[in-house]
Amino acid sequence: MDQALARFKQKVVDAARDTRFVHHRWYVQFHLELVERIALELCALYPEADRVIVAVLVWLHDLGKIVDGANEHTTTLVHGRQALLSSGFPSALTDRALHFYELHEQHDKVALAPIEVQIVSSADAASHLVGPFYALW
Repeated sequence: MDQALARFKQKVVDAARDTRFVHHRWYVQFHLELVERIALELCALYPEADRVIVAVLVWLHDLGKIVDGANEHTTTLVHGRQALLSSGFPSALTDRALHFYELHEQHDKVALAPIEVQIVSSADAASHLVGPFYALW
């Protein structure tokens, strides 16, 4: 799983550093890596959370925004599936991660999301309070 995660993470990093992405200079360091650090700290507080799913969600949650911001949701589902499978994740984990991504995106309609979704949503929101994101909002 570690190798699949490393391959997937590198795909997202490469996409985020593409100069066609408006935030290519800072997005990896000041958003994705920050979300990852916060999420892993939260996993330490919630040991029942699936750390692999949390890590995948961290790197998946903005993939569509990076690749095609105009079609963010659909792009994440389609491109994310391809990227996860080609990185070596099994289809069951890929399906679960994409389902959790959809729950993350529908936070206003979900009564109680799985702990992994709560962790990534919280880490994502907290990351916006520092770095360049803070200046944008």
